[in-house]
Amino acid sequence: MQNAASTDLRDTGSLDDFIGPRSAGTYRCWASKQLSGKRVLITGAGGSIGSALARAVWAAAPAGLVLLDASENGLYQVDRSLHEAGSHRHIPLLSSVSNHTALSHLFEQHQPQIIFHAAALKHVPLMEQNPFAAIENNALGTLALTQAAIAHSVEQFVLVSTDKAVDPLSIMGASKRIA
Repeated sequence: MQNAASTDLRDTGSLDDFIGPRSAGTYRCWASKQLSGKRVLITGAGGSIGSALARAVWAAAPAGLVLLDASENGLYQVDRSLHEAGSHRHIPLLSSVSNHTALSHLFEQHQPQIIFHAAALKHVPLMEQNPFAAIENNALGTLALTQAAIAHSVEQFVLVSTDKAVDPLSIMGASKRIA
């Protein structure tokens, strides 16, 4: 993978932007087969990657779609976006992946079969100034979510991460590598 300069980065507002136009059709076919009729949980659903995943998963006609995010504004935006697209079956939940009580309730009530874990604190300079927040969310939150997934026999758990976890040079990267 090539290193991208900050000027090469762009908003990942749509699935095609996120995964590229060549693979979008292939992804949609896979998603329809794998996600249709399943109960899906997306953490970090209000973020750029999480919201693109939410729209893609919704298009695959899951039996249920739970959107988890700690950002009220992000969660509100993806909730509104899905409502405007015609979804009335998704459930937005405002909480953190580090909240064991909320996770327990979520798993008992919604019984997700597939998890896309995109919840992450990702801004390197901010995480360097707040290392405990990075570790709590990115590493310990992933641990809590993984433990809940195992306890509830989740079929698939997909961790969505960044290239910063491959060879970490920062607290944020290290917290993602731990995850």
